[in-house]
Amino acid sequence: MITRNRVALHLVTLGEAHDPRHLLQKVKAAAAAGFQNIGLQIEDVEVWVKSDKHLRELNTAVKDQGLQVIEIGEVPVCDERGRVTDQARAFAAAEALCAPMVAVVYNGPAASLPRARDDWAKFLDLVSDAENISAALHFKGDAPNFNTLDRAWDVVSDGPENGCLLLDVYDFWRGQSLPTSLEAVPMERVGIVHLADVRNVPREKASAADRTFPGAGIMPLTHIVSALNHCGYAGLFSVEVLGDCQRRDCAKVAQEAFRAARRLLGTSGPSHRKLPA
Repeated sequence: MITRNRVALHLVTLGEAHDPRHLLQKVKAAAAAGFQNIGLQIEDVEVWVKSDKHLRELNTAVKDQGLQVIEIGEVPVCDERGRVTDQARAFAAAEALCAPMVAVVYNGPAASLPRARDDWAKFLDLVSDAENISAALHFKGDAPNFNTLDRAWDVVSDGPENGCLLLDVYDFWRGQSLPTSLEAVPMERVGIVHLADVRNVPREKASAADRTFPGAGIMPLTHIVSALNHCGYAGLFSVEVLGDCQRRDCAKVAQEAFRAARRLLGTSGPSHRKLPA
């Protein structure tokens, strides 16, 4: 059984309204549901700062609920002109919130692999002053390029040590990542795993809005989690669901997310089963 301190809730699951009052409501709902870790959107952090509040106040409010911020994001590698951006402010915010990683998306889909590796190295160099904060590359399963685990690992593998991967099981499934790719990636280079399921839609037509709670859809989640455990993954699992749940009562949604995660992870011990091809 995976222990409770390895389960997190990304607060985007509880709604996309960005203001300090709603953020604190979501923090309290996550804690009341039983979570010990949360993920924040970068928009939450930006709105908090723009409201003339200090991040140390947010950090105190989170810790007072018995919670730890484990990631913030997402931020892009490139700007609209394809130039590598300096996201030092986002990484400084992660430091202020004691968050160990920032989720990053590579938005240069037409780039070659050598160009993507070069962009990744430049990006990590620009944020290297934020010690002990990792940049976790979140590959997207519906992206035109770098949309599978092995392609994302090709970008990250030779880069600086402050870079790692964010493995979202929805994107793993949506991009049709090969089951064997899990065995090719050192699990210590996987910063976090995002959990979601997907409604009964064709894989090639699925969108983020089709995500649902773990166990409520058609994805082979038990196989994926078992394979991760078998490969030695020892990090956190964070529930991230979009769509209808974002418009419902955040306390009830947080409780549903916690129950779903515990049902899945409580029965996903080490296994030698293979993922369906």
